[in-house]
Formats: sequence, C-alpha cells, structure tokens
Amino acid sequence: ERADEYAAVQRGLAKLNEREREIIRLTYFDELNGEAIASMLGCSRNSVYVRLHRALEKLERIVSDEIK
Repeated sequence: ERADEYAAVQRGLAKLNEREREIIRLTYFDELNGEAIASMLGCSRNSVYVRLHRALEKLERIVSDEIK
C-alpha cells in the first residue's frame, strides 16, 4: 500500500508545473528555510509560504483523485 502511495505522489509531482515542483523541492528535498528560498527566488518569505501552501494543496488534490 505504501508503494502505491509513493507512486501516486510521484505521478502527482509530475503533474505540477515547474514552479510548483521547485518550491516543494527547495523546501522538502533541499531542506532550505523560507528566507533562503526567498533570496534564491527573488521574492518575500511570505510569498514563499503562500506558493508552497498552494502547491501542496494542488498536489494533495491530484493524489487524492488518483487514489480514489
């Protein structure tokens, strides 16, 4: 079951646009904090958190639809 969930997340990430994948990658895979990400992307920390929240919500919808 866990392998199915992992595969669904992988497929979900592939369906996100590049900007959404980037914010998730920088946060969770590169483990950068909001300030570092904001500096890299040339935006505010608040903008980083908003973009991350939206990307995660979209990913959750995609994965939920796939698992059903």
